[in-house]
Amino acid sequence: MPAPRDHYRYLLYHQGRIVYIGITNDPERREQEHRYEGKRFTSMSVLGPAVTRASAEHWEEQRREQYRRNHGAWREREEELKHRIEVTLGSTGLRYDVAPALGGVRPDFLVHGPEGQTVVIEAKGWSSSGGGTARARDQASKYKEVTGADAAFVVLPELARNYKDWNVVSLDGLTEVLEDVFAQVPGQRPRRQLQTAPVESIVFAAMPFQRRYDDTFFVAMTHAASKVDATCQRVDKEEFAGDIVEEIKRLIQVSIAVIADLSESKPNVLYEAGYAHALEKPTVHISATPLEELPFDVRNWNTIPYDLGQTAALRRPLTHRLRALMG
Repeated sequence: MPAPRDHYRYLLYHQGRIVYIGITNDPERREQEHRYEGKRFTSMSVLGPAVTRASAEHWEEQRREQYRRNHGAWREREEELKHRIEVTLGSTGLRYDVAPALGGVRPDFLVHGPEGQTVVIEAKGWSSSGGGTARARDQASKYKEVTGADAAFVVLPELARNYKDWNVVSLDGLTEVLEDVFAQVPGQRPRRQLQTAPVESIVFAAMPFQRRYDDTFFVAMTHAASKVDATCQRVDKEEFAGDIVEEIKRLIQVSIAVIADLSESKPNVLYEAGYAHALEKPTVHISATPLEELPFDVRNWNTIPYDLGQTAALRRPLTHRLRALMG
């Protein structure tokens, strides 16, 4: 007698990222169980028709191995770090928001102090060597500026010591820096209530991964996204294979628009822009590379030129173009 085909393969997504791979014989019940268990996800995707249990288990094993291989320790470290940060915040008794919409971005956490102070916490799975700590410092500064929070810290998993002056800390040092911020004298400076409205719309940023393009994202792209009541999201990882490609496709599919930075003609950006075009997604093209140096087949796209180091000047034309495409 052939084995019954009564098992389903599924993926859980959060903000367009795969956060869980599983199988079940009852998708609706399993989704409810995940929510009851407190699993953080925004959607569940059932893949194809029911298959045999053996086939489903084989798929699950292969998919999880592929996920580990393509994402490597980087992704595992980052997801584990987020979980441990949430446990730490829970133990403090402080109120916090998970992935709030602020200024066109979604930091991992926004912590609220007893006197109205606000602190952004962002987890990164980067190594602290090879420029990781310096880039974390830059991003902490940008998150503070973009969100309007009183402070912003990036938590790295392998710091030998805390860099308080850089706002880059280890998990063990997180509680201490929060206490330092919240110990400020009330009224020492005016408080501004941050708006953390539940913005669901996403503008996907297809762009180079190098540190020198961080300003393009934080200064110009997030600003433009906020003006169309959306948050800007990018895949912050250079490896372009496997499930990362699936995440990119998923983000483009659910986005309301795409901003494609064609600078240096990066293969990943050209792929993402082409995929967005195929889906007929509203797409704005920008480039810090002279347009005549772009590949012939994209050279004639309607592209906004800009200069690295002068990304503030990009905000107005980018916002105008994005608004026009959104109707």
